[in-house]
Amino acid sequence: MKRKTDLILLHAPSVYDFRKKNIMFGPTSDLVPSTPIFEMYPIGFLTISNYLSKKGLNVRIVNLAYRMFHEPDFNVETFIKKLDAVAFGIDLHWLPHCQGATEVAKIVKKYHPEIPVIFGGFSSSYFYKELIEFEGVDFIIRGDSAEEPLYRLIMVLKDRDNKKEDNLFYENLPKISNLVWKKDGRVIANPIECVSKNLDEVDFDYRIMFKDVFRYRDVRSVVPFFDWFSYPITAIPVIRGCSKNCANCGGSKFALSFFSNRHRPAFRDPAKLVEEIKIIRNYINSPVFLHGDLNSNGKDYVMEFFKYASALDKDMQIFFEFFEPPEKWFFDEASRVFSKVCYEISPDSHDELIRNKMGKSYTDEELLESIEYGLNKGALRFDLYFMG
Repeated sequence: MKRKTDLILLHAPSVYDFRKKNIMFGPTSDLVPSTPIFEMYPIGFLTISNYLSKKGLNVRIVNLAYRMFHEPDFNVETFIKKLDAVAFGIDLHWLPHCQGATEVAKIVKKYHPEIPVIFGGFSSSYFYKELIEFEGVDFIIRGDSAEEPLYRLIMVLKDRDNKKEDNLFYENLPKISNLVWKKDGRVIANPIECVSKNLDEVDFDYRIMFKDVFRYRDVRSVVPFFDWFSYPITAIPVIRGCSKNCANCGGSKFALSFFSNRHRPAFRDPAKLVEEIKIIRNYINSPVFLHGDLNSNGKDYVMEFFKYASALDKDMQIFFEFFEPPEKWFFDEASRVFSKVCYEISPDSHDELIRNKMGKSYTDEELLESIEYGLNKGALRFDLYFMG
């Protein structure tokens, strides 16, 4: 007998009915490798799938946004109607998804009124009071460390389904950290107590995507974004949280302390980071983007990464992200270990005064000197974002 799916993760387009409306989206997605439909699902889908799968649960990723964009005749309602799971998870991480995510929740409830719908992501965490009032939203997992709370919630839901016992179910919900839930019209927000101190327990293992393809015989639902097959870039976050307080950033130190109860960053172990790059390279001949600034954890951390990275293919293409211009030794090490290196930084403005107000104190001279040195050391490119 085929085992029931425990959790189906649905990624909605930014605007659900984009195929029917003429919409001027603007350059909202210029920083990510996706269209204004925001068909790229968050990296959290990958960590959730891996974490829950290791604990014996059956998780499926369905990128509705990609399916809708790539297949003009794809019928979302017909597809969702055929699904069955213990729970549905919908990401509302990037705010442009607010309309699409809530519309998909309505469709899920239309065909599966008894199956719980769980929201998560940064925007879900920030606007949880408003979001939980939506009829199609049953639960919200707040914070940036959703894996363990989500696992506990799914187990409680499975236990209720098996025992048909609501009293015990409602006794268990207050025990789940980070959870927002409803009972008899009352909203209860449990404290955010699950905040990862390191990233050792989560895996950025892309092999889970291939397993999904074979298990569900569905390639298109796991594709990360449009044109991924032509340019299959992969990403691994090296950090959760931030030590910076850039004024315009929803992931700043202050912002994360406010809606995620995170007061210090958590970093990926350098050895594990390199091991995951090896796994990616064994299956996908793609560039690897290291999301987050390695330098945020100090020189010793960076040097340890380069020590392990020396065992990688020197000719692989790798992207490094900077929060501020690094010192010259970083470029020296990167060019020693890799021959195809790309860098990116977001200065926010060409005006030093504005940049300083935004929370970045480096000068134009320091920025230009860093770019010049990086390019002279053989960088393929040095991308600059947010230059208003």
